[in-house]
Amino acid sequence: MFTIDSIEKETNLISQPRYDLDNKLTKEEIMEIKTLSREKRVDYGISPIGTGIFRFVSQKEPNIFFEAESFDNKELDALIYLPNPNKDMAFIILNSNQPLLNQVFATAHEYYHYIKDLEEIRNNPRICSLSSSKDKSEQKASRFAAELLLPDEALRIYVERFEDLIKRELKNAKFPDIAALCYALTINYCIPLKAVMFRLYEENYSGEIINYLSNYEFLKKIFTELNYRWSKQAKELMNSDNAYIEEIIYDLMGKAYEGGFVSSEILKKDIISLNLRQDFLGFIEKDNNDEYEDISVDIRDCLLKKLNGDTNG
Repeated sequence: MFTIDSIEKETNLISQPRYDLDNKLTKEEIMEIKTLSREKRVDYGISPIGTGIFRFVSQKEPNIFFEAESFDNKELDALIYLPNPNKDMAFIILNSNQPLLNQVFATAHEYYHYIKDLEEIRNNPRICSLSSSKDKSEQKASRFAAELLLPDEALRIYVERFEDLIKRELKNAKFPDIAALCYALTINYCIPLKAVMFRLYEENYSGEIINYLSNYEFLKKIFTELNYRWSKQAKELMNSDNAYIEEIIYDLMGKAYEGGFVSSEILKKDIISLNLRQDFLGFIEKDNNDEYEDISVDIRDCLLKKLNGDTNG
C-alpha cells in the first residue's frame, strides 16, 4: 500500500514534467522516425520493450556498453561517449540518481543518437538533458524513444480496448478514465507519463490531454485508485536501482592503461570530463616507474578485439 507521502513523491517522479515532446518536427521527419522505430523493434512487434531496453540495445548494437554514474545535476539524464573516435565502441552513461523510468527512456534516446549522430559524437561526448528540446536532434531522439517504447499500433489497440471498457470514445472520456489510462500505459510500457500524454496527442486521440499535467492533485487521487497489481512494477520504475546493466568501463579503462593502449593524460581527461569516479584517478597517478605485472597475452588480444569492435573474440 502507498502512503500519502509516497504517493506524492512517486507521482512526481513518474510524471516527469520536464519531458517536452511538443516539438516542431515536420511530417517527413516524423515518418522517418516512425519507420526507423518499426525497423528496430521488429522482433518485439507491438509488445512492450520496457526494462528490456538495455538488453535490446546491446543485442542491436554489440559495440554499445552501459555504465551508471551518480551525477549531481538533476537535469542530466545520460550521455553517450566514444572512448576511441576511430572506433564505433560507445558507452551510454546513465545518471544513477534518476529513477529507472528515466533510465529506460534515456537509453532509447541515446540509442537514436548512436544510430543517427555517431560522427558528431566521435568529436565530443553527447550530454543529454531531456528537459531541453530546442535542438532538433534532441527532439528527434526523444520522439524516437517515445515511438520505440510505445509504438502507434500498440497505442491504437490499447486505446480501442480501453474505449470498449468505458463504452465511449477517448475524446469524450472523463478525466479520471483518461488519467487511469495514462498510468496504465506508463507502467506497462515504461514510458514517462508526460510522454504517454504526448503520444495520445501526437496520434490524435486527444487534443486536450497535454493540459492535464497541471492538475496534479487529481492525478494523485486517480493514482491511489489504480489496481494495486501494478504496485511492484511502479515501485521498481520509481527507484533508481538498475539491475539490468553490466558495467565494464572501469575494468576496460584499467586494462587499456595497463596494456599501454591509452596514455594516462587521455585517461585522466576523459575521467574528469565525463565526471566518472574520481577515486579511479588514484590508479593512474601511480609512479610510472612502479612495476606492474604484465597484462596476459589472452587479455591483451581480447582487449584489442574489443577496441577494434570485434565482439566475436
